Amino acid sequence: MTLRLLTLALVLFFLPTATAAEDALHFTTETFKSLIKDLQQELESEKIAEQKDRDQVYS
Repeated sequence: MTLRLLTLALVLFFLPTATAAEDALHFTTETFKSLIKDLQQELESEKIAEQKDRDQVYS
């Protein structure tokens, strides 16, 4: 999670210095898509782990 936040901070810091606005926008968009996908996978993994914990408690 910390690495993702650091990546986001670096993207936002260097974005104004990008020479091609279109490339910067594409890079930022892809970065956000990647971050969102990673967070969704992490959330799904946590849900599965919690469900397994509940199943163990009730069995």
